[in-house]
Amino acid sequence: LAGGPAAGFLLGVPSTIAPGPYNLAFVPESQNRVVMTAPVFVAPRRFERQDVVLDEDLTALLRRPDPRKVEEALALRALLGTFNIEAIHHLLPLRLPVDEIRRSSRFGLIRSYVYSDGASTVSAHTGTDFALPEGSPVYAAGAGRVTFAGERIISGKTLILEHLPGV
Repeated sequence: LAGGPAAGFLLGVPSTIAPGPYNLAFVPESQNRVVMTAPVFVAPRRFERQDVVLDEDLTALLRRPDPRKVEEALALRALLGTFNIEAIHHLLPLRLPVDEIRRSSRFGLIRSYVYSDGASTVSAHTGTDFALPEGSPVYAAGAGRVTFAGERIISGKTLILEHLPGV
């Protein structure tokens, strides 16, 4: 890239993308045309699998139609899909948000949710979960801007911080 071998970038790709070579195109909004391309390679990877067995209450929570769940899901998708090139709040390495590191699930984990009636659904986990005693401190991974703080039906108390555009 333009900065030479020391230049780098952080690129998020879907966990479901097929391994192999890709061509990344840089298209600044101001120019509305490709100004630079770079080859990238997505390495093969294997994600762990996990079965999450749900009791009747959790099954009902996930299956029961609720307009608020739909509204929350659409709002979250819109928020996470927002990309503001000027949203640069942190340029240093990000830190883990906890002092004690006990991961209870990893990014990309393929989860099968097994409902109380035996049916199941599968999804990829898009975060990393840490298990800590109640009351343990949790830190921001770096300087950032709070883009959401609130109570959600499925995930409970939720805080979303933006550190860089799209991060």
